Amino acid sequence: MPNGTLQLRNGYTRPPMLGATDVNPIHSAAYYELHDNTQQVLYSQGNVLRLYAVANGSVSTVSTLSNTLSWNGCFANNAFMFGNGVDQKIYDGATLRNIGIPAPTAAEAAAVTVSFSTATTGSWATSDPTLLGYQLFMCYYNPVNGAVGNRMQIGARLQVLAAGGEMVLTGLPNLATYSAEWVKLIGRTGDNGLVPNALIDGSGTWIVVGNTLTTATILDAATDPNSELPTRNGFPPKFNKICWALGRAYAIDENDPSGVMFSESLADVPSGLFVGDPRQSWAASSKVYFPTGERCIALHTQDDQAWVWTRNHLAILTEYQGTDASLGRPAVQWMGTWVGGIATNRAFVKTRHGPFWVSYDMELMSRPVAASYQSGASGPVPVSTDYEAALLARIVNRDSIEMAYLLDPYKDIDCIYIRGLDINGNEVVVVHDFGSGGIGREHVYNVVCNTFVRNPDNVVSMRDTLGQMRLWIGDPNGLFAQLEDGDVDGPNQTYSADCVMLFNAGASAPTIGDIEWFGDADVEISMSKDLRLTLQDLDALDSLEAISVNQNTSLWRAQIEEKLQFMYLRFQLDSHPADGTLARSSPIPGLPLETYGRVYAARPAMGVGRTIGGSNP
Repeated sequence: MPNGTLQLRNGYTRPPMLGATDVNPIHSAAYYELHDNTQQVLYSQGNVLRLYAVANGSVSTVSTLSNTLSWNGCFANNAFMFGNGVDQKIYDGATLRNIGIPAPTAAEAAAVTVSFSTATTGSWATSDPTLLGYQLFMCYYNPVNGAVGNRMQIGARLQVLAAGGEMVLTGLPNLATYSAEWVKLIGRTGDNGLVPNALIDGSGTWIVVGNTLTTATILDAATDPNSELPTRNGFPPKFNKICWALGRAYAIDENDPSGVMFSESLADVPSGLFVGDPRQSWAASSKVYFPTGERCIALHTQDDQAWVWTRNHLAILTEYQGTDASLGRPAVQWMGTWVGGIATNRAFVKTRHGPFWVSYDMELMSRPVAASYQSGASGPVPVSTDYEAALLARIVNRDSIEMAYLLDPYKDIDCIYIRGLDINGNEVVVVHDFGSGGIGREHVYNVVCNTFVRNPDNVVSMRDTLGQMRLWIGDPNGLFAQLEDGDVDGPNQTYSADCVMLFNAGASAPTIGDIEWFGDADVEISMSKDLRLTLQDLDALDSLEAISVNQNTSLWRAQIEEKLQFMYLRFQLDSHPADGTLARSSPIPGLPLETYGRVYAARPAMGVGRTIGGSNP
């Protein structure tokens, strides 16, 4: 631990799950907070998409996706966007929708007729007979979430020969087959003009035709000069990786994976208003290719930029390097590349210490100590040199790697958690402890961490209803578990701690009389001065007898009586929650001193050293 003690890890608890649960594995799960402070976990079991309400533990079924593939997503302007390579969805906390709205098809547009009538008095002005007249256009529009599809010309260009009439539209499509929310947004050009703007009524509201209506009469000829009907509001690519940076979404094109597409942004409109929802507006031309031409495998937000990885490299998409002078809008450009690839998309996490990820070569990587990357900056650096061979190298299935971060100052926890599968398909959980100087540990739980509940573009992976950061996992049985919580692993399950360290008594090889420690009396200590022993050999050693030195101070002693320079010391402890708890003393932590599950100080009683060739002391 950061304070130098050995300590049992915390156990795990089960949050309540009330409602539509089943026993299928949870393979994807994301936590987010809506702007009204509603906390939700969106997760999948097979192809079933479910919602967990953090406030009361209720579970509800949201939808059935088209496949059972894992998905990744990001929280973008009060909605969660995600994709599994086939489905591209946006969820606002209540309704699941496809991302984007299509333009009318050529057949749908061709079926519409536009005519002028004086049967009713309207506000249409007589057009100039020397010009070609007005051209009407139509978009599909969802007034619930503001999404607008691309425009399509309807009817022939029409001259108004007498002022004060109305436009009559027939053959409009019935949009109920698409969505009950959609309506038809109508716009027009100026007389002889090319660019259409939305028609508005006397109160300035867009003129729309209802969801199922196939005819309409339009009396008002006024247009909104700030609302040009769009041409760039297309669909995102088929994606499984997406992020949100500076008001713009970025996604790797799974059908062309060296390419990254990006959505529109409010900043893209140099004048007027953005018509539609930028998150759901993707122009086919808004696509760039990774500088080295490699396949992109990961995409995350950092420093308001999109960081993109291949197996070997990192490069950054940024808007901070200039604008597109010809269009008067931000220019999305590459910065980099740097050597420092990634294992898989979920092998990334944000922390209060900066971004971290596991490289394809199984090193925990971070950026240099700097505010942000700039052109010419040095590349990523490994930070896991002390435990790569012992821990990270055991994870051989790179696609299985996931990462999460937990900060709990009350428990002295400031750690990254890395899970993956070894060569036999068994789970390995590696913990990188910032508080202890970046040391690595392995945690073995009595539950399989099938997936972390996480939101990788936020530092916080999960919070409970009190606002406390938590570490949640979804398991193979369709349940959630809260790790690093309590004194047992689930219902009454005990667990074990094991620490092996190499002790150097000095070149003079003094006599080690005994070793003393403060803390838990149930700690078992074994030792060996034979450095050739394996872990299995150490298992065969007898434990040293624990002798109470001072029960009032929880001081214990184990006799050694060996002359040595080096020795292995092993501390083992089984949890025994009936005798105590890992919780800190209240109201003042450490008063009285907490001894359960802890070894505060281990000190050898050493004899006088002997010189080489000298007599024994």
